[in-house]
Amino acid sequence: MNLQHTFLDLECFQSREVWTGTTYAIAAAMYQLGLKKEAFATVKGIFEMTYHELGYWFQTPEAWDDVGRFRSLSYMRPLSIWVIHWAIERMKE
Repeated sequence: MNLQHTFLDLECFQSREVWTGTTYAIAAAMYQLGLKKEAFATVKGIFEMTYHELGYWFQTPEAWDDVGRFRSLSYMRPLSIWVIHWAIERMKE
């Protein structure tokens, strides 16, 4: 699988990766700013890629690169998905 696109920044290591937990945290911030539709689209995208496309069930990685190689399986930062739940509950108050 090659995830590379013409707009991919290959200048540094970090720009070649998708960071799972950071994406969830950004989605939570988007939700709190009123960008609910965009937040859930972001969550859906990272979820679909992580579990359906790459098949990382029960071993969510910290990141994967432009060719699908993962780094740090079962890393703790992807648990930040729970911050989305926190943001939703907080907005109900």
